[in-house]
Amino acid sequence: MEKVIDTQEYKGLMYGISQRCSGSCCEMFNLPIFPHEIKASLEAYLKYRDSGLLDDAYWIDRFGEERHCHTNDIIRIASMLIFIGETQISPNSDGKTKFNVNQAMYTCKHFIDNECTVYENRPSMCKNYPFSWGGSCKYKGCTLKAKLMNDVDGMKKVS
Repeated sequence: MEKVIDTQEYKGLMYGISQRCSGSCCEMFNLPIFPHEIKASLEAYLKYRDSGLLDDAYWIDRFGEERHCHTNDIIRIASMLIFIGETQISPNSDGKTKFNVNQAMYTCKHFIDNECTVYENRPSMCKNYPFSWGGSCKYKGCTLKAKLMNDVDGMKKVS
């Protein structure tokens, strides 16, 4: 059995990490939110966070839809993203998308010399990837080794 060096909880499941990833996802990744939308989300969050009315914090996305911002991670996310362009995601190319959609491409300002310089304090978005995608990274060459921890039979392999 491999030694667990870190753990990550996602949706009630605990994963044991025996090898950190290579950071390919930090070098270049896409999000369904563009820089002006991140700014709008941050402004809405900051306006309402101390009022106790965070449920009222929303912004209008590029499709004219209201989007609620219920995360304090938006402060860290807004400051770490470096916009590098846009890409089009085709239907089902990511297993979730049902129609063509443009997404923003980013890199992270904290990914320096193949290391995350804020690893211990990274946002939920970073901690939850790739667990939010079923536990396996979509980037070729990723070195992440994660296993679902199970009280009944010890460690159950995820990827």
